[in-house]
Amino acid sequence: MQGEIVSDAQEQRLMGSTDQSQIGASVSQTNESRWVRPPLGTVKFNSDVAMKDGRNFVVIAEVARNHTGKVINGITKKIDCSSALVGEA
Repeated sequence: MQGEIVSDAQEQRLMGSTDQSQIGASVSQTNESRWVRPPLGTVKFNSDVAMKDGRNFVVIAEVARNHTGKVINGITKKIDCSSALVGEA
């Protein structure tokens, strides 16, 4: 998926069908939070970094949404680095 634009359908599949039993034991639980829409006429960018143990790369994902919450663009990129913390920087 490197460098791909995320479509609405892909987003729904990724966001709507996550089953904790499929993720694995290394995933930690976090407090539930809700996405907050940006003001009218602006775009909000959200990003995250993931790394699988034993790998020497991270995958960065970024999604841009308008004031209605509609995904207007997105990208993923694989980056060589030693830890997810380094990838977050």
